[in-house]
Amino acid sequence: MRLSSNDVRSLLPQQYPFIFVDSVLDYETHDHITCLKNVSFNEWFFPGHFPNNSIFPGVLLIEGMCQSIILLYKLSISKTGDVEKNFLFTGIKKARFLDIVKPGDQVIYKCKFVKIIEQAIFAEAEALVGDKVIAKAELNGRFSD
Repeated sequence: MRLSSNDVRSLLPQQYPFIFVDSVLDYETHDHITCLKNVSFNEWFFPGHFPNNSIFPGVLLIEGMCQSIILLYKLSISKTGDVEKNFLFTGIKKARFLDIVKPGDQVIYKCKFVKIIEQAIFAEAEALVGDKVIAKAELNGRFSD
């Protein structure tokens, strides 16, 4: 099932200019999600990263992965109080940046739950451009009270 940018904005706690998922291409509740980020030269961070060689910041690739995981969790849970709680990422393991992302690229985030224990989530995530994995990480976090 696909979700539009309006659907994404309604589910994420982040707001412009800090949303790094444009749409959801596919998901299976309690398992995995595939999201899309269109990278435009007009992004707010490109003038400083770097003026003559625009590169999408790696930390924002991680943020896009985290937002994808938040979307999967919110799409997977029933209508409970957890929907309104803030999700805080508490760990990034084995993060690897394998290539760069430039303006004009489309980043595909593929994320999968490894396990959920009470309010804690453990997930694996990859960012791809085309068929090439450009970044990957193991992420975990929890809901704040």
